[in-house]
Amino acid sequence: MTRIIAIVRVCPPAVKAAGVGVLLYCAVAVPAWLLAVELREPNELTGYALFAVICFLGLYHTRKRFSGSKLMSAEHWASAHVVGGLLSLALFWLHIGTLWPTGFYEILLGLAFYAVTAVGIVGYALQKFLPRRLSLSGSEIIFERIPTELHRLRTQAEAIVLDCAQTNGSDTLARHYSETMAWYFNRPRFRIGHLVGSQLATFWIDQNYETVKRYLNESERASLDALRAVALRKAGIDLQYALQLVLRAWPLVHVPIAVALFTLMVWHLVLVNVYTL
Repeated sequence: MTRIIAIVRVCPPAVKAAGVGVLLYCAVAVPAWLLAVELREPNELTGYALFAVICFLGLYHTRKRFSGSKLMSAEHWASAHVVGGLLSLALFWLHIGTLWPTGFYEILLGLAFYAVTAVGIVGYALQKFLPRRLSLSGSEIIFERIPTELHRLRTQAEAIVLDCAQTNGSDTLARHYSETMAWYFNRPRFRIGHLVGSQLATFWIDQNYETVKRYLNESERASLDALRAVALRKAGIDLQYALQLVLRAWPLVHVPIAVALFTLMVWHLVLVNVYTL
């Protein structure tokens, strides 16, 4: 027994949570099967078990209020939430006895359940993949500081163009900036390209660089090189913006659907008990 406890202690939180999830599912599925064998209705058992798991999942979003609690670490909470979501899906199938329910209200409940599960799985994948890309980008920045940094880069780009026009007495680079690069510096661009990991922003910058370079003299090309360097730094900031925006946005989809699911489940529970009486 001591050896088993020692092994459990060194197991990763995800493995521990998965083990508990399997045990909980068996603790519901086996009695439900025995009730079905005795020709008794197991839906009350599976329904209340599912409701209890959903209530536990809801606690994850209130954990920040108790950040000082030593009951479970953030990693344990996250693992328990993921395993709890998968457990709720298994219990949902066990409760309805099929993959898709029948009846208008039950279909709404099923849609909400599958939607919150799908968004949760996608969000979990994003949280595992995108932070790694953020760290590899080499230009991590706090999300709230991104607008200030973009404004600084735009001001720097405009100063380069203005200085070039005043020094060389030519507006070629200034017209190029006004017609093309001003659009790029105005706000974060190529968000989808950055999100999927393409080099579209860099390709666009280099393409415009080569297009205007042939019309500039040596002094103006030095300014163009400086402008290109600023544009590439902005591409790194745009990458940070695109990835961090998605990481911040997906819970705003997941949580409202989860609230809708919980509301539908409570109403379903009320109706079931009313009809039972």
